[in-house]
Amino acid sequence: MGSYSPIGIDIGTADIKLVQLVREKGTWVPFALGLQLWSARSTDDVQFDDCFTAALRAAFEGGGFKGKRAIVSAPACLVDIWPVKVPLSEGVDVASFVQSEIAERRGQLTSDFVVDYWIGGDTVEHGESKIEAYAVSASHEKVVSMVRAVEKAGICCTRVEVAATSLAHCVELADEEPLLLLDIGDRSSMLMAMDSVGITFCREIKWGGHHVTSRLKTALDIDMETAAQIKEEWGIRPISDASGADSSSAHPRQQVINDSIEQEIRVLALEIGRSLAYRARSSGGGDSKELALVGGGARLRGLDRFLKDALKLTVKSAPIIFREGLSRKTEDDGLNGGAEQFAIATGTAMTGVN
Repeated sequence: MGSYSPIGIDIGTADIKLVQLVREKGTWVPFALGLQLWSARSTDDVQFDDCFTAALRAAFEGGGFKGKRAIVSAPACLVDIWPVKVPLSEGVDVASFVQSEIAERRGQLTSDFVVDYWIGGDTVEHGESKIEAYAVSASHEKVVSMVRAVEKAGICCTRVEVAATSLAHCVELADEEPLLLLDIGDRSSMLMAMDSVGITFCREIKWGGHHVTSRLKTALDIDMETAAQIKEEWGIRPISDASGADSSSAHPRQQVINDSIEQEIRVLALEIGRSLAYRARSSGGGDSKELALVGGGARLRGLDRFLKDALKLTVKSAPIIFREGLSRKTEDDGLNGGAEQFAIATGTAMTGVN
């Protein structure tokens, strides 16, 4: 009998993904997947209501999972991640300092939220040595509501993770080189840098695939469902070029589609550029030469080429663990998304076996 990981649950604002791993021949491989569409109906909040519970139960019961133990990756809109610089003075407790900083920023009592942190590095500021930490905080009420809704679906939630730490467990670093990673979700994206030690930079960008769909809806005067189908099927395609692209292979309104999508991706590229400039100034992150894409939004046709030209970076697919196994499993199960879409759920499951 194989050894099974906890179920990794990735709660997005457009769908819920589940992944469970099994240990075979000394390594972990994908065993069961679940995917269920749902709508959070808001870019800034998630209501863990009966609709959420029903969607999670459907994903769980249809996936053939072993056991009910699970680790949940909280949706980005539930979690705040802030950089905090902690003085390396004698007697300064990092955890207490981070908690007091977050309490001041949120304007709440410490009992009203849950907080954690990771250390991203160190720096010298005005001659004083400081630890560069990233503080993670969330409403205590919302976390409790989420856990109760998960358990109402018949699943035992043993721990709550955040997308950043889950992603750190689902990518492979080559030759100890730092990795710049962009996770593109439905309503927001996350830009992070990591190396063999851990996560050295993290920033949420309020941009996701939903923004592209909305732009297409307006430009083409169609409903959101049709706009989503066009976005997925067509994306940015060449209409004609020197290489002999056949215009008959494009959508009749391909130029409008291209222009609409490009307008939205420019917003994303601008925010990425600002983030990288801040990273270089604040922590000496240096010039980044490669950007790895992950998440459901990373599947947008033409996105990699556009970002490559806009940012002057090599843009590639993220080195996701179990990529081949995840892609094969999604195809066998008839699930849309592949390895990119299940990356966070996979990393969440991996946090339970490492």
